Amino acid sequence: IIIEKIKLLLGGAGITIFLAFAIYWLGFTAGYFIRKKNNHAHKVMAVFSTIMTILLIYFIPTIVAYSKKKKNKNAILILNIFLGWTIFFWIIALVWSTTVDENK
Repeated sequence: IIIEKIKLLLGGAGITIFLAFAIYWLGFTAGYFIRKKNNHAHKVMAVFSTIMTILLIYFIPTIVAYSKKKKNKNAILILNIFLGWTIFFWIIALVWSTTVDENK
């Protein structure tokens, strides 16, 4: 029910942001409880949750394009993969993924 309300409010990007923060929070929560046992697994959980969060946020334009069923979704994916690390092209991919297709 919560995910459906987020989807209605924010679309595919809202779901992605929600999942990113959920993974991040779960990773650090699990790491906190593991840390009490004096092993290094909490660092692994923290690194894993951080990497997953960064990847989810990085691919927001692609996720939005696929959730909106854009006709150029594969081009947005390629742009996001190869040039998304430059903030400029990431923003272009995000804007492109949120625009309306003309022939729909």
